[in-house]
Amino acid sequence: DSTIKKTEISKQDSIKKADKVSIADDYRTFQTNNKPMKEFQEKGMAAWIDDEDVNPRKYFGLHRTAPIGTIIKVTNPMNHKYVFVKVVGTLPDTGDNANIIIKISKASASKLEILDAHFQAILDYATNEY
Repeated sequence: DSTIKKTEISKQDSIKKADKVSIADDYRTFQTNNKPMKEFQEKGMAAWIDDEDVNPRKYFGLHRTAPIGTIIKVTNPMNHKYVFVKVVGTLPDTGDNANIIIKISKASASKLEILDAHFQAILDYATNEY
């Protein structure tokens, strides 16, 4: 039993030390899956989804290349308002989406004070899946 307790304590100490190192590291160099985080910024046309089957109070988006689960900062360059959306799916490669970089929920568009179905947007996010 004492060997097990010593092993558990040494594991806890190692985790605490690792946490301190991770906290001190800049997030840009934080590594997961042995790959560093890479930052992306995209500028272009965005659209919002008007679907009654989707929860209108959630902030989510569809993106072509960002992995599902990625949090993207979407900024309206006209008024500098922004919202964080979670990628919940891949933006389909259809004619309707030809020049669209992201589709966001209606709640997200409302937060950005978007009036038109299509609008200019700036996207900022980071991922280690590239």
